[in-house]
Amino acid sequence: MWDNFSPKNGVPKKGCSACHHSKVGKSKRNNISKWCERTGVRPLTEYTGAAVNCTWTCAAGHEFVAKHAVLRGKAVPCTECALLNFAEEKGLALQSEWTRQSGPTTSLDWRCLACDTVFTMTWASANRKKSFCPQCA
Repeated sequence: MWDNFSPKNGVPKKGCSACHHSKVGKSKRNNISKWCERTGVRPLTEYTGAAVNCTWTCAAGHEFVAKHAVLRGKAVPCTECALLNFAEEKGLALQSEWTRQSGPTTSLDWRCLACDTVFTMTWASANRKKSFCPQCA
């Protein structure tokens, strides 16, 4: 299981190859607790390591499956919450439902709050644009 033993004392240098060198011990579990408190996200299934998929829920009740190693790098771990925050900041309302199968290249329907125009674009293209609504642009 340990893939990188030190030749001098037999102590692993990197950690467990099964979990991509993420050591899961008491200190790591405490870090997860602190991260969960800080972000408002909590695991619904047993957390076994940073590189292992886990089902999570956010404070708004959205459920999603992801690795902690991916989530901890995000300002807002819940993609649906991040998407809704983005829409609010840009003066848009999301008309489409976000699902577990949705991704940044999924076409979504948006409504401009200024002129009430409904249009379709992906979240990936929205992140690259300065003007979103075709009517207001």
